[in-house]
Amino acid sequence: MFLMFTALSSMIITYPLEFEITRREHFNRWFSLKAYYLATMVADIPVQLLCTVIYCVTVYFISKQPLELDRFAMFLLICVFLTLYSQGMGVLVGMILDVKVGNIYREMSNQSILK
Repeated sequence: MFLMFTALSSMIITYPLEFEITRREHFNRWFSLKAYYLATMVADIPVQLLCTVIYCVTVYFISKQPLELDRFAMFLLICVFLTLYSQGMGVLVGMILDVKVGNIYREMSNQSILK
């Protein structure tokens, strides 16, 4: 839940804020949209992987799971796929919604976490 929420909410908030600049630079023919989104995703992947590995190692050992390499590898792989999928869903939701709705979503989720 934590991995999915952080990847999803970061993209929901980030994408609408960058939309106006991206649109202006695209219409000025400074770059294509494919190149922009590929560059953003490639730049985000190492950070997502590093944070996911740190989280998974911590959770796996704190919860005293059996020290089996296959089991840990499956857990890590599932968590990595989940964060990358959530990041893609965050971009999709960020494209559909505007900045105000993204901020409202963030505030609502922060309030539900605090309760």
